[in-house]
Amino acid sequence: MRLSSRFSFTGILLLVTSAFSRQYEVGTVYEYNYETSVLLNEPQLRPVSTSKDVGFRLRLKAEVTPVWQHSSNPSELIIQLTVSSPKLSVKGRQGNTPEGFVDKPSKADSFKNTPLFVHWISGHISKVFTVRGEDVSSVNLKKGIASLLQVQVQNAEREEVDASGRCLVTYVSTSSGKVAKLKTNCVPSSSSLFFNHTNRVLGAEISSTVSTSYELRPTDNVILKASGLETHFLKVEARKTSASEVISTQLFELTGERKSSAAKVSGSTESEIIRDLAKKSRYELVPGDLMTEEDVRDCIACKTLQELVSNFKSTLSARNLGTQSSALAFIRLLRKMRESSESAIKGVLTTKKNSKIVPQLLDIVASTQTTYSYKAAFKFLNFQEEKKIFLPERYLLTIALATHPSQVVIQDLYELVKRGLPNSHLYETLVYTVASLVKTYSRMGSPSQKPLVNEVTSYLEQQLQRCDNTPCKLLYVSALKTLQQRQSIPLLLSVVKTAPTKAATNAMRAVQTMPTEYIDDKVLNELDRIFLGLDRYHDSSVKIIAA
Repeated sequence: MRLSSRFSFTGILLLVTSAFSRQYEVGTVYEYNYETSVLLNEPQLRPVSTSKDVGFRLRLKAEVTPVWQHSSNPSELIIQLTVSSPKLSVKGRQGNTPEGFVDKPSKADSFKNTPLFVHWISGHISKVFTVRGEDVSSVNLKKGIASLLQVQVQNAEREEVDASGRCLVTYVSTSSGKVAKLKTNCVPSSSSLFFNHTNRVLGAEISSTVSTSYELRPTDNVILKASGLETHFLKVEARKTSASEVISTQLFELTGERKSSAAKVSGSTESEIIRDLAKKSRYELVPGDLMTEEDVRDCIACKTLQELVSNFKSTLSARNLGTQSSALAFIRLLRKMRESSESAIKGVLTTKKNSKIVPQLLDIVASTQTTYSYKAAFKFLNFQEEKKIFLPERYLLTIALATHPSQVVIQDLYELVKRGLPNSHLYETLVYTVASLVKTYSRMGSPSQKPLVNEVTSYLEQQLQRCDNTPCKLLYVSALKTLQQRQSIPLLLSVVKTAPTKAATNAMRAVQTMPTEYIDDKVLNELDRIFLGLDRYHDSSVKIIAA
């Protein structure tokens, strides 16, 4: 029985090995044409290019050269990938060519023909080796092409790492030499800069598909053709017709083969081979995986934040508020501020020539939602003024609408709440701002956020219990109404039963605005008692809300 199992296992191993044993032979250069495009448009019935698309296309020649094969495992290779003649084309809606693409000079023209090496085992790439100092865009491009070399010839479902990130990949062998590859649940190497709104109505719905179709040569499973299609649809929840579509395609096609003139490498293991390759090529090779790296944008012609603010100064003036030009200026400066330093942001706020547009600049700074923008604003604003509160209040009103507030911002503003402010009106705005931020923060989903949420909620509840006048109660009832935490409902119901009519009505409205899942049988029983006036006489407005 044990002997039989051993033979079965050996047979499976030989079957898997034989599937790849002849793929990509050492001493042969496999020549490919590669083309990729990224197009943006409104959603179409089918993911095809139309005359309204805008985007770009990159074409180049690629060479796949196996430089080493393991002596006892023919399915283990070190493969060299090089690219040449990259050419970028862009497509506008008024393109003057049949396809709409026009060649443009670009960074790709200066890419060096440096190699990328992959450790390939039975269709799986376990490691890549790149040249230290090579341009990140060039490395990412090669990783994208190398990801196409990662393919299984039999039905399989597995986790793989490639240029898309860590994905669940399903392979389906449809016929002889035809393989379909579908990627789902991809997690990129770095955190996404996309933040969806915690309020679903104000958020967006995103759906994506990533697939590749392979045509393999029957004799040795060499890739004859690989066609990739990646689609992303974004729809605004409140208006599904407001949507956009991104279509990315890849085409990797074998055009020829030739004998390799590369010198033979020496070694019996991956590390020995890589050392020998580094020595022969005089490149320092850095190990890594297929995940792409963040490409920092380098724009020599781009203006500084101060220069952009100067350009948009008249557009941001008070007389232009609410216009299209003002909105475009806001978006342009918002993007620039998100990549600007604290000193640069503080500089535009403190420059005297910007004094008339500081309120508008503070709106942009608050909307930027970066650590640098927050620190710059806090160093610029004075919350301890008794009379000059316009600018601090303007900032608080804008930052209260933040879609992804950080713990640092909430913690600092919360400390201000606990210390108090000289101006009561500004303090009221501050309390409401903290309540709004904590509400959004609590809906962002991380368990680590609960301690801060509970702390702020408890503080506001304690302050409400200490109130001895109606204005004080109205302040903290309104704050708890904004905060919308389940734990506040018993206290709010207590206020309804004991406070004067105005405060009781506001507390009843606060309970009314709570999420429906917070209103359990216990709360419903209390509402019945209030409606029937079993504890005390209630104003008709309180009863109507309770009903």
